[in-house]
Amino acid sequence: PIGDHVIRVQKEGYLPREIVIEVEEGDVEEIPFILEEIPPEEKPIEPYIPYQP
Repeated sequence: PIGDHVIRVQKEGYLPREIVIEVEEGDVEEIPFILEEIPPEEKPIEPYIPYQP
């Protein structure tokens, strides 16, 4: 249909993406989406033990 459209893509383990496109009469739109993985939490390999003099 003619008008503004919100396109939202979601996949488990990836950040959601959303864009707004405007479609005019006779338009055909192809929207490429590149999904970005949700980064894992950065955790130290060993627990941090503060220095105690």
